[in-house]
Amino acid sequence: MLRPSTSKTSKTARCLQEGVLTSVHDGNIGSIFGIGFPAWTGGALQFIYGQGVDAFAKRCAELAAKYGAGFVLTAEVIASLKQHQPVY
Repeated sequence: MLRPSTSKTSKTARCLQEGVLTSVHDGNIGSIFGIGFPAWTGGALQFIYGQGVDAFAKRCAELAAKYGAGFVLTAEVIASLKQHQPVY
């Protein structure tokens, strides 16, 4: 997973937790059209759900240890991601 994508994705996850985004759909569409997230991923939040919330949180922790607090996901953000996870 690329570090720039992870940075954008972790920020999108924080927006979902803070209520800036009202749905996963809004986060995905907004990330593609608003910040240029790669469309083939389905959007920033779908990128997380595609690999699993726990795997994404682990990768963010690794990047935070190496590159700083910009990658940190709080327990609240992780819980919000799990709460909003789509069921297909």
